[in-house]
Amino acid sequence: MISWVSCHSSKSAITRYYRHRLEKKWSYSENMAEGQSLVPVAAIVDLILGFVTIALVRRSGDKVWVEKFAGLLIGWILILKGLEYTFTSVMETIVANEGLWIIDSSNNLQDSFFRFAQRTCKTISILLLVFLPFIYPYPILQRSWNIKVVTASICVLSIVLSTMSILTDYRHSDGEWFLMIPGMMILVLVYIRFLLMEIETGENSHRRMSSVAGLLLIAMLGEQMTYWLAQVISINDDFLARFAVEWSLWEPSTFGWLGTNLVLSLGASTILILLFFESWRTYHMGISGFSIIVYLVGVVGFTAGIVDYAIMDIVRSCVETECESFPAAFEIWYDFTSETLIYLFTPLIFMYILLNFDIINSDASENRWLTRIMVILMLLIVSSSVIELLQSIRPLTYMKTSAAMEMKQAIFSGWEERIMTNLMREGDTVSKKLIGMDELVITKIDNYKMYENNASDTFDSRLDVINWGNEPVLKSEHDDRKRVYLLSELLAGTEAVKGELIVYPKNTSCPEHYHVGAEHYQLITKGEVIAVLDGKEMKLEKYDVLYNFENEPHWFFTNEKSCDFVEFFVPGQNKTIWTKTTNVCTWSPMGVDINGQSPSRHIEKHVHGEGKNI
Repeated sequence: MISWVSCHSSKSAITRYYRHRLEKKWSYSENMAEGQSLVPVAAIVDLILGFVTIALVRRSGDKVWVEKFAGLLIGWILILKGLEYTFTSVMETIVANEGLWIIDSSNNLQDSFFRFAQRTCKTISILLLVFLPFIYPYPILQRSWNIKVVTASICVLSIVLSTMSILTDYRHSDGEWFLMIPGMMILVLVYIRFLLMEIETGENSHRRMSSVAGLLLIAMLGEQMTYWLAQVISINDDFLARFAVEWSLWEPSTFGWLGTNLVLSLGASTILILLFFESWRTYHMGISGFSIIVYLVGVVGFTAGIVDYAIMDIVRSCVETECESFPAAFEIWYDFTSETLIYLFTPLIFMYILLNFDIINSDASENRWLTRIMVILMLLIVSSSVIELLQSIRPLTYMKTSAAMEMKQAIFSGWEERIMTNLMREGDTVSKKLIGMDELVITKIDNYKMYENNASDTFDSRLDVINWGNEPVLKSEHDDRKRVYLLSELLAGTEAVKGELIVYPKNTSCPEHYHVGAEHYQLITKGEVIAVLDGKEMKLEKYDVLYNFENEPHWFFTNEKSCDFVEFFVPGQNKTIWTKTTNVCTWSPMGVDINGQSPSRHIEKHVHGEGKNI
């Protein structure tokens, strides 16, 4: 039976995180080394940062759905990571109180709620990472149903994978990493495409697209990237062998083992791709901030591989003779690299993406204080992480720790405003860039508030399909003309436009009139009609379009051919004035739709001429 420790980390069960933290527990358990853990700090910060992100997204009603959905996914990723770290912290506290429980098969944590909750939060966070590349920065899914489908898929997969983990005692854990392959390929292709476009055109907007894709890759696979050289030269297997022999903890299925090795391989291949293309870009365009980040991760992974190779005799000692302890310097190295990247840089990267790429409306006055909280949290992460890491080198007394916190507060006081200003730089959002390239479809009417009297700031782009074929047919009380509503405030929830289908039988006419408060046009769909505009006749046939200005007198009549046309009013509210009669044009329901079937609703009557008409 696989024990809890193979599943309790935020990352893969076979990564260095386990071995250096397990060794640390064994060596320092009597000194309460877990009090130096970054996990509790990461838990608090990620939870607060996640809830603040969701709050800001909900306040950003004018954002395109791409930014809004991406912001929600990132917010929930942070919340779930925070919950994962919270449960991990609880179990680490129990470990500190009970000793090295991982070798005690009778420990209750083996099958505890904390283990299940921690593992479930990790699984769901991975699934959110799986679907994020399909939405942001380049939305592969651009249909009105994408949010529902993605949400439903995450819920179903979360239930299935969590249930399978419980029933199989977590033997298939880490197999969900296979689901990351499509998303990683999307991000890599987006990164390469826009980097090449930047080199070709020199446009900074292309750089922003490649940078955000690269940052997401590092946020998702940053820890695995720090092991890239060890994965390339295939010495990770030796560490796995030591781990299995020393603790007898890892008994995964083939599926789980392949999934864990897959994510390590994804991290290695991805950082090598980033290193190659950033070097190429630096040669042509000069170095950038993102290039420096890539080089730092690459250097850390290269150095880690050399360090790992240098202690291979110690690693293999568990298999060949007796287990020898790792040098203290080896433990410190991983505290300042892999562990720091997990708990420090990952939330910082997400926060940078949220602010710098304008996913949230941070510039609005009502959101300013929440954005300020995000920046303060960033400073908290940096300062707290540095102090905790220093603790691993040389334990500090309470007085020294308090003094360090006071110095941190004095140094960072007032910096949050400067940092906010630098983070929120002017630049195209992802959606604006893609819209400009005609690669993002937005079904939103620009300047919609011009004609929406009751419009709210939460008005969002959407595509509603109205089955007008099932709408009731109305007949004129004065002749045989018929009318069917296509667009109205009731049908489409908008006052910006009103649309109707008008049917003119043979030898039919309407009185002369004009419209106040709106302009409108007709599209002939069948037959022919004579339009009389200010006394002048004009014959209209199928596919002809007639535009009528406000206050322009007009009327229509047919001869030996019938005519169908659709007309649209902008805005929907208007008043019709009859020039030669005072009769009100009234339309009554026929009890059928256009196909002769029962209609979807009932309309008492339509009085043409006043206000909203119904």
